[in-house]
Amino acid sequence: MERDRREWQCDPSARMQNTLRMAVAQEVNAAVPINRYYRSLNEMYRVAGFCVEDKDYERAFIYYMRFVSLAVEELPKHKQYDGFSSVEKNKAEASLRDAVLKAEALKERLKKKYEEEAVIWAKRAEAAAAAAAALVLFVL
Repeated sequence: MERDRREWQCDPSARMQNTLRMAVAQEVNAAVPINRYYRSLNEMYRVAGFCVEDKDYERAFIYYMRFVSLAVEELPKHKQYDGFSSVEKNKAEASLRDAVLKAEALKERLKKKYEEEAVIWAKRAEAAAAAAAALVLFVL
């Protein structure tokens, strides 16, 4: 288990895939009023902005991706979607383009970060292996 985790941490594309899996929006429940979903969208967008301010780019990316996924893929399936109008909906729709652009920029930033961290982890693993080999030689 620990070995699998280390291999996953060292593979930038696997880390990005895992981050994308965390960003999947949940299915829409028709029993929940659609305005509640729009309020949630606006809150996700707001929290994502706070995450960026705190330099928590991974969490910000997840929030922006959930926002986009819910707005584009899931909400149109809701029975109240057609003909629904509200201030919350207008606000969410106005934020959609910006959320997409920010998610794309954060994805590139995270890819670069994951690649840099993979190099660091590989160097640490190499140094640990060399230290272990030296210790074995010393003991013998």
